[in-house]
Amino acid sequence: MGPTWGRYLSRTTILTCILLFVAGVFVGVVTYLQRSDVAEQHVPGSNAVPAHVVLALVAVGLAILVSRLRLARKAPYPIWVAPFSRSGLDRFRRTTSLRAGPSLGHVVRALVAVVLAVLLLFNFLRAGQQVVAGLDPNFTINAWGGPSYLGAMLAHYLDAVYLFYLEALLMDVVLLKHT
Repeated sequence: MGPTWGRYLSRTTILTCILLFVAGVFVGVVTYLQRSDVAEQHVPGSNAVPAHVVLALVAVGLAILVSRLRLARKAPYPIWVAPFSRSGLDRFRRTTSLRAGPSLGHVVRALVAVVLAVLLLFNFLRAGQQVVAGLDPNFTINAWGGPSYLGAMLAHYLDAVYLFYLEALLMDVVLLKHT
């Protein structure tokens, strides 16, 4: 963490993400230990490599563009770490505790925030699972980046990054703004 913005990050959020990743590794171990001895056959066209090459190029373009746009100018940290910020966690808590009042709109907003949080955090569990479970050739043979372990991991992690930041963006829209 950078010395100037590290104090703005939520240790709770970061620790939760790390713990979910580690739990995912354990799920991956269980998945790997339960693997089949029967080798699955590769299905041509199941790997989506061309689509992921395009997604990777778009991701590089977005990373360059977003960095140059200087979004969240008031934030003391880079936009990429915003989902891990204390202010984000505070906004989530305010939204889900219904401090703004128990109206139908606020209840729906809180429920959507919880669903988005579950989806966002699931990315860390799934990423951890893939570390070990991906060692099973059947786990990656027809995976989007498969049939190799490296290709499958690159494709899945690229997808996870896209999903994570899309969910974080939607979460930013749903959560109550700073007071």
